[in-house]
Amino acid sequence: MAAPRLRFGISGCGRRGAAALHSAREQGDCIAHAAHDPDQNAAAAVANEHGLVRCETFADLLASGIDFVVLAGPFGERLQQVEAASAQGVHCLLHAPMAGDAKVAAQMLRLCDDAGVKLGIAVADQAEPAMEQLRRMIADDWLGVPTLVQALCADDRALREPQHAGAWCSGAASAGSSPLVCFAAESLHLAIWLCEREPVAAVALGAAGISSLAHENAVAAVTLRGGAVCAFSSSHAAKGSAFALHGTDGALRIGPDRIWLLGRKAWFGDSFAYAHAGKEQSLPRVAAQDPLARHFELHGRFARWIDDRDDFPCPGEQAARDMRALDAVQRALLTQRVEAVSQ
Repeated sequence: MAAPRLRFGISGCGRRGAAALHSAREQGDCIAHAAHDPDQNAAAAVANEHGLVRCETFADLLASGIDFVVLAGPFGERLQQVEAASAQGVHCLLHAPMAGDAKVAAQMLRLCDDAGVKLGIAVADQAEPAMEQLRRMIADDWLGVPTLVQALCADDRALREPQHAGAWCSGAASAGSSPLVCFAAESLHLAIWLCEREPVAAVALGAAGISSLAHENAVAAVTLRGGAVCAFSSSHAAKGSAFALHGTDGALRIGPDRIWLLGRKAWFGDSFAYAHAGKEQSLPRVAAQDPLARHFELHGRFARWIDDRDDFPCPGEQAARDMRALDAVQRALLTQRVEAVSQ
């Protein structure tokens, strides 16, 4: 007999919340039940579109009969939300970035551990079956020893769509003091997950001049144990995304629509085949059409993790450790020195 579908509620009905509901709607392991947003118009629009219960407050969302809550809104409010949810035995799935700093991330983890509820972080790329295969290929020495990661993470909505005074994206408490927190967190989680190496030190530079944000452009370098270097370029004043991982004997590049591969040996997996060693191969990113996509969809996978029927690619414990690297980056922005990642 199939396990019953868990019910989840979503807090944060903006672009990420809408995308979460879209990706989870075909799931057999969970079903959206209720929606909340401080903007009642946004909550009503999402609730009406998806046939959900609209909740005026976060407390109402928790009381609506849900098994887990998806936090897709500003991370400045999440500690209080996780505290309230865990106190009521509601599991928590947070869309990256998890928090503004490692101290808050550790508090969230402690609250959930004490309450016996699961805490997971949704990193969008980890929902693609191809990414899981790439992780296994790297572990199998397909590109040799990982040496260099390059990531571009830029979103110019704060520049193109000026926010009113006090809006969440203009405040450090809600959105972080640099785009490295807002945008690079997912790339950092992805790099650590793919390389399976912990960060040890960071250095960073930030600049401003186009908008009112303190650091609208920032670049960070994070070294991983074993010598690999990850370079993250982030901006509130540009738009684009790219990710590349180079090794001693190969490389992979991930764009918005395609993946390019060059490895030292052939590798055949469930998502794709890399048949010709030493030759570059290009394939489209078609996660939605991949027969395995439903299994890797993060909200359903989180539901199975709650029931101990699956693992989860970014559990709270790992994400909280990764946040220490972002803390080192934030310190480096201020000191202009190489900062160690706390262990």
